Amino acid sequence: MANCHSNCGCSRGCGTLNSVYYRNYPYYTGPCPSVGCGCCPGDYPPPIVPEPAPMGAIGSFYAVGPLTVAAGGAVPLTAGTVNPCVFTLNGSNVTIRQPGTYRATYTVNVPADIAAGTTMTLNLNGAAIAGSGVNIETAAGTTTSGFTGQAVFTARAGDMLSLNTLSALSFTAATTAPIFTLVLERIG
Repeated sequence: MANCHSNCGCSRGCGTLNSVYYRNYPYYTGPCPSVGCGCCPGDYPPPIVPEPAPMGAIGSFYAVGPLTVAAGGAVPLTAGTVNPCVFTLNGSNVTIRQPGTYRATYTVNVPADIAAGTTMTLNLNGAAIAGSGVNIETAAGTTTSGFTGQAVFTARAGDMLSLNTLSALSFTAATTAPIFTLVLERIG
């Protein structure tokens, strides 16, 4: 392995395989650039700065039954398809790792014969996002009912998004189809 003309051995894991500046990734054995690789003080270029998330970066999350959510609580989600550079799941909260503008779309599919009455909202850092609320009203003895809500919002790195219910919800039966879905897309 090459060491990028550095006395501290910059073949120790600097950068990424596709980076122009950090061509001396531990698995790269080609020629070194004419300057250091950034591992050691004084090397050029500076250490890696994460690139912004690409437009259209997607994160999908879901919840199946049985599940119970307390009044004011967040729906416990499971990660589906997620770009981990942009979204991570922390319990019921999705951490947004890259600043930007996002579109969040959620669905609530109340199973047949379940009575439900609540308002669902998307919460960013614990506060409801204006315009994201959807009233859910179903009566026992009806067929499956579907509801959809969405919001466009600006987030900073580290902001937490959750899908919350105003009233308690309980779905006691096991389901294979999701009761809740949440899809996030970076749009700006």
